[in-house]
Order: sequence, then C-alpha cells, then structure tokens
Amino acid sequence: MTTWQKITNTLYQDGIDGDKSSKKAQTLKSSFYPSWKINRYLLLSKAVYFIYSFAVGGLKPFLPIYFKQLGINAKHLGILMGCRPLAEAFSIMIFSMIADRLQCHKTILITALCMGGLLTFAFNFIPIPSFYCPPDNITSDIIINTTFTSEAFQASPMYTVENPYTLTNGSYNEGYYFRRYGSIIVDNPYFTYDHYDLQESFICILVIIIICEMIAAPSLTLVDTYTLYQLEDKKVEYGRQRCWAAIGIGAGELMSGLILVHSIMTIEICGKIYVMGHNYNIAFSLYLILMSIAAVIALRFQFSESDNPSSSQINRHGDDRNTTDNTDHDDEIYHEDSNGIETKKLIRHYYHQYKNRLQNINKDFSESELDDDSDDAVFSYSTDSNDEMGMLAKLKDKRSTSPNQYSNIWQLFTSLRYGSTLCISLCLGTAMGILTSFMYWHLQSLGGSTLLFGCIGVTIHIVEAISFFLAQNAIYYLTHVGVMGLCIFLTAVVCMSLAFLQILWLAVPLGILIGMITALFFASATSYFSQAAQKHSISSAQGIFQAVYCGIGCSIGSVVGGIVITYHGARNLFFVAGAFYTIIFMLFILLQLLIHLSERGTLTDIRKKKGTNDPPKSYFRRVKATRSRTY
Repeated sequence: MTTWQKITNTLYQDGIDGDKSSKKAQTLKSSFYPSWKINRYLLLSKAVYFIYSFAVGGLKPFLPIYFKQLGINAKHLGILMGCRPLAEAFSIMIFSMIADRLQCHKTILITALCMGGLLTFAFNFIPIPSFYCPPDNITSDIIINTTFTSEAFQASPMYTVENPYTLTNGSYNEGYYFRRYGSIIVDNPYFTYDHYDLQESFICILVIIIICEMIAAPSLTLVDTYTLYQLEDKKVEYGRQRCWAAIGIGAGELMSGLILVHSIMTIEICGKIYVMGHNYNIAFSLYLILMSIAAVIALRFQFSESDNPSSSQINRHGDDRNTTDNTDHDDEIYHEDSNGIETKKLIRHYYHQYKNRLQNINKDFSESELDDDSDDAVFSYSTDSNDEMGMLAKLKDKRSTSPNQYSNIWQLFTSLRYGSTLCISLCLGTAMGILTSFMYWHLQSLGGSTLLFGCIGVTIHIVEAISFFLAQNAIYYLTHVGVMGLCIFLTAVVCMSLAFLQILWLAVPLGILIGMITALFFASATSYFSQAAQKHSISSAQGIFQAVYCGIGCSIGSVVGGIVITYHGARNLFFVAGAFYTIIFMLFILLQLLIHLSERGTLTDIRKKKGTNDPPKSYFRRVKATRSRTY
C-alpha cells in the first residue's frame, strides 16, 4: 500500500465526515505533488500535432523539387501547386459538417490520416518519363554553288538575259533559307523527355493530388476540434497546444533536408550515367510511417463527453453515504476499489467567481425579453478568465437546442461581428499566399542566396512556435480583436518593407514578423470562432474558417500575385499589397468601433426595459483573474 493510500484510508475511516476529509486530503496531497496540472488528453493532441507536422514538414516543401525532377515544367507545376488549396478548402468544409452531423469525428480523422499517407506514398511509384536520345555523328550532303552556261539560250529571242531580281552577297545567317535561333537553356544537352510520357505523368500527379487533398485535408481540423473540446472553457490556451505543430514542421524540414543531401539518385540514359537528383524514397517512406503512428495515437481521441471518463461525475460511495447532495461534487469524484476508498480530484478548472458573476448578470435579462433571431443583441459572460475578461459578445446559447446546426452556423457567420472577422481571415489568407509563394521569388531576383532562404525559413518556424506558445498572453492583454488588428498592421508593414527592400539580409527580421503574424492570427481566430460556436458545431466553424483562410485565401493570393508579377514585377506587387492591407487595417478599426457602439446601445435598451439606466456591471472592466494553466 502506497503512502497516499494510507493517508486516504486514515482520513476516510469515518464515512460521515467524507466531505470534510476530502478537503483535508486534497490539501495534504498538494504538499506531495506539484501545482502544475497535466492533462493526459491534451498530451495526445500534442503528440499528433508534432508527428503530423513532422511528416508534412519533411515532405511537402520538397514536392515541387521532386516534380521538377520528374520533368514537370513551371507552368504545370503552378497548376499542381495551385489546385491543392482549393481542393483542401472544399474538403475541410464538407467533412467538418459531416463529422458534426453524424458525430463521426474519430472515424473521419483516422481515415484521413491513413488514406493521406497511402496516397502521398503513391507519388513514389510515378515512373520517370522516357527519354529521347538524338543520334550522334550526323553526315549531311551540301550542294555547292555551280555555274551553268549555254550558248543556245543566249541567241534565242524567247529568253532574256536580264535579271528581274537584285541579288546581293551575304552569309546564310543573313539570308532567308536558314533560321538562326538564340540561346536555349535546357536541363541536359544530351537527352530530352518524351512529350507524351510527360503529359501522362502530369495527369497522374494532378489526380493523386486532388484525391489526396480531398481525403486528407480534414485531419488537422479535426485534431483542432478535439483540442478545443478538451480545453473546454480555456480555449485561449489553444496556441500552447498548436505550437507543437510549428516545432514539428521545423524539425521535419531540417531532418529531411539533411537526409536528402546524402541521398543521390542516378539513372542510365543513352548509355551514360547521369545524376537525376535526390532519392525521395526515404522521405515518402518516413511520411507513411509517421502518418500511421499519428493514426494509432488518434484512436485514443474522445470527441464526446460520453467517451470521456473524466467528465462523468459519478458518486460511488457505499450505501450509508449521502448521495443526494451533489453540490460539492463539481470538483471531486469518489472511487471505490479493493484497497478501500480513494479520492481523486478531477483536472477540471472552474472559475467560481466568474460563474457567480454570470448568474448575477443573467438575472437582469429574462428569457421572455430575448429575441431568438438576434445575433448581436444578446451578450453572456464567458467563464474563461483569459478571454476578453469574460466580456466577449457571444450568440445566445438558447439556439443550442435547435436541431438544425447548419442554420446555427449560418447565423453565426452572417452576424456583423463574426462575418467581418471571416472576411478579415480571407484577406490575411491572401497575404499568406503572396508571401509564401513570391517572397523567395522576389529575393532571388534581387540576388538572394540559398543561405539567406534557409535562415529566413528557420527564423519563421522558430518564431511561429514561440508565438503560438505566447498567444494566450497576447489575447489576455490585447483581446482577440486587438491581436487580429495587430496582425493586419504587421502584414502591411512586411509587404511595404519587401517593396522597398535594398539590403537582402534585412529580410530575416521580416521573417520574424511573418512567424508572429501566422501564429498569432491563427490562434486568436481559432479561439474566437470556437468560443462563439455551439459545442456541437465547433468542427463546422473551424472547417469554414480554415477553408477560407488556408484554402480560398491562399489560392487567391497565389493566382493574383502571379498575374501581377507577370505584368508589373514583384516590387509593384508588394507595394500594392502593402497599400491594400493598410486600407483594410483602417476599415477594420472603423468596423470595430461601429460594432462596439451598436452592441453597447443594444445592451442599454435592454436594461431600460428592466427599469434601470445603469450600464451592465463590469462589462468593459478588465479583472485580472487567477490563471490556471493546462499543459
């Protein structure tokens, strides 16, 4: 028997004083155990984030190089890379709604991880196109100039000796019989790819990419849904879980780069041995293995309260114990085993002072005066201390009983507050598409080296991981809306800086800003939408947000950016983008002021109906609460 079991048996030998003893036992237990709380369910999400991102970071950045190695030209490569975000956007929206509708989150997640790994591994079996070998030592016969004369023609009146055309001496380069070509850049002067095989390879790759993205896209969204469900009322801590994804991407990209440097693929063409590039068999195999491991870990996910044993609060005392009073059992659960009665405190963090405040505030608003169709007129205090201090305007939870979840999602995103935030997500998505697609392009045209690109990439991943971890603090001090406004402003600064960049190594500090923008905006927007959505519609809300931000936004940014660069150059692209996001930032501030005044006026009208002109208590007051962190 352990020391803790002896303590609990001593404290609970009298069943009548069980409630008082539980508090003593918990106080005594806190002296043996540290105050840091570890949620083992969140450890599962951290593991999946890291493993999944490690696999993605170890393969996806190198796919364009692999496709180029297969003979795909730049035009076809742009089509392949551009269709991925679009397929991902529609897939995320469809599968997230299906998962919420049928409550089959785990099934879709496991299927997406397994099939995504298998379909991506299928790229390894695309054959290299056949080659055309031009013949060597060609012998050609050339007719030299010859003069023919005939005396018979000279005396005949039927022929004339006058020349109607004026002939001038010149070389064949200046004549009309030969065409002189300029310089042509080819990959290898000794062989060329077969055109028909290239077309077949392109079609195969395109089909695999579309099917793979359609099936595997909802993986990360469903992991986000599980994480937000486990965080419960502390969704602002989402960034501390998602930071492991950024760490995984950086680690995977670094390890795959080191492995691919030492893996060379050679091929015999036209009787000679040529180095085609790197051998990607290891990268594809590692991707499949890591996706399989992530799927095995995801089997432990629990997306509903009925699947979560820690959420079922059951009193298992003996028959002589008081089982009717459950008011003090919100935080404690009793278990009975062969060794005796043992008490364990659940890792559930309730903010009682905020719950009491919520009850007091809700007394001012009767159910009869609330409009069911109102999106922005009704406010409730959040029990989350790190949200806008419990003062985030939320949709009335009364609609949670509605059987049609699609109408609830529609009402959420058509409201002024959250609809405008979704539009901001689209704008920031276009910025990410422009930066990820054309920043290195612009720097290379200015003379940037691969060393510079590597430093920028490492900087972005490191800052992204740190920003995800500190996103909770940023939301605590700036609120969700403040963080999103800061990201818009920093995006305008980055684009303008790239437009006027002269010293190339100053792009490294811009990489710091890009990492901050990516992490802070994604964490704040995810927490913002998940707190507003109803519990059974979190996956749908996240699917729509990620489809708009990562899918449609990035696609629009890549396509429009490519068109602008083609006709006006990269500098003009970033200058126009910087001016555009500056205007978006000013409109965002104006819109938030209008929303603030509108909601404040609505609350004042409601309170006037109650017979008082006092403003809602502590609505705009920031109260620093005791922080309870979950790791």
